[in-house]
Amino acid sequence: MSTLQTRLFKLGRSLSNLEEFNSVGESNLATSIRDEEGTLAMYSTHLPDDPSMCYVFEVCASEGAYQVHASSAQFKAYVDMAADNLT
Repeated sequence: MSTLQTRLFKLGRSLSNLEEFNSVGESNLATSIRDEEGTLAMYSTHLPDDPSMCYVFEVCASEGAYQVHASSAQFKAYVDMAADNLT
Protein backbone atom coordinates (compact mmCIF):
# COMPACT_ATOMS: atom_id res chain seq x y z
CA MET A 1 0.00 0.00 0.00
CA SER A 2 1.36 3.42 -0.96
CA THR A 3 1.16 6.35 1.38
CA LEU A 4 -0.10 9.61 -0.04
CA GLN A 5 2.63 12.28 0.10
CA THR A 6 1.72 15.92 0.74
CA ARG A 7 4.10 18.84 0.98
CA LEU A 8 3.53 22.49 1.77
CA PHE A 9 6.28 24.99 1.05
CA LYS A 10 6.44 28.63 2.16
CA LEU A 11 8.95 30.40 -0.06
CA GLY A 12 10.24 33.94 0.30
CA ARG A 13 11.03 35.24 -3.16
CA SER A 14 12.69 38.27 -4.65
CA LEU A 15 10.30 40.68 -6.31
CA SER A 16 12.96 41.75 -8.83
CA ASN A 17 12.53 38.57 -10.87
CA LEU A 18 8.90 37.78 -10.09
CA GLU A 19 7.75 37.29 -13.69
CA GLU A 20 10.38 34.62 -14.39
CA PHE A 21 9.72 32.98 -11.02
CA ASN A 22 6.01 32.71 -11.81
CA SER A 23 6.58 31.51 -15.38
CA VAL A 24 9.01 28.73 -14.44
CA GLY A 25 6.76 27.76 -11.52
CA GLU A 26 3.69 27.55 -13.75
CA SER A 27 5.59 25.38 -16.22
CA ASN A 28 6.68 23.06 -13.41
CA LEU A 29 3.15 22.66 -12.07
CA ALA A 30 1.41 22.27 -15.44
CA THR A 31 3.97 19.84 -16.85
CA SER A 32 4.00 17.75 -13.69
CA ILE A 33 0.21 17.42 -13.56
CA ARG A 34 0.06 16.60 -17.28
CA ASP A 35 2.99 14.16 -17.51
CA GLU A 36 3.44 12.52 -14.11
CA GLU A 37 0.80 9.93 -13.32
CA GLY A 38 1.57 9.98 -9.60
CA THR A 39 1.44 13.77 -9.24
CA LEU A 40 -2.16 14.23 -8.16
CA ALA A 41 -2.33 17.95 -7.37
CA MET A 42 -0.10 21.01 -7.29
CA TYR A 43 -1.12 24.53 -6.31
CA SER A 44 0.77 27.77 -5.87
CA THR A 45 -0.46 31.07 -4.47
CA HIS A 46 0.52 34.15 -2.51
CA LEU A 47 -1.27 36.55 -0.21
CA PRO A 48 -2.60 39.62 -2.06
CA ASP A 49 -0.77 42.01 0.26
CA ASP A 50 2.57 40.13 0.17
CA PRO A 51 3.65 38.82 -3.25
CA SER A 52 7.12 38.13 -1.86
CA MET A 53 5.78 35.04 -0.04
CA CYS A 54 4.79 32.09 -2.20
CA TYR A 55 2.98 28.99 -0.95
CA VAL A 56 3.21 25.71 -2.88
CA PHE A 57 1.09 22.65 -2.04
CA GLU A 58 1.82 19.29 -3.67
CA VAL A 59 0.08 15.90 -3.48
CA CYS A 60 1.72 12.76 -4.87
CA ALA A 61 0.36 9.22 -4.84
CA SER A 62 3.47 7.84 -3.08
CA GLU A 63 7.04 8.63 -2.15
CA GLY A 64 8.09 6.99 -5.42
CA ALA A 65 5.81 9.34 -7.35
CA TYR A 66 7.35 12.31 -5.53
CA GLN A 67 10.83 11.08 -6.47
CA VAL A 68 9.74 10.91 -10.13
CA HIS A 69 8.61 14.52 -9.83
CA ALA A 70 11.78 15.60 -8.00
CA SER A 71 13.87 14.04 -10.80
CA SER A 72 11.96 15.70 -13.63
CA ALA A 73 13.46 18.31 -15.96
CA GLN A 74 10.77 20.88 -15.11
CA PHE A 75 11.36 20.52 -11.37
CA LYS A 76 15.12 20.85 -11.84
CA ALA A 77 14.55 24.02 -13.91
CA TYR A 78 12.40 25.41 -11.08
CA VAL A 79 15.02 24.56 -8.44
CA ASP A 80 17.78 26.16 -10.52
CA MET A 81 15.78 29.36 -11.01
CA ALA A 82 14.56 29.43 -7.39
CA ALA A 83 18.10 29.09 -6.03
CA ASP A 84 18.86 32.60 -7.28
CA ASN A 85 15.49 34.10 -6.40
CA LEU A 86 14.59 32.87 -2.91
CA THR A 87 15.16 35.17 0.03
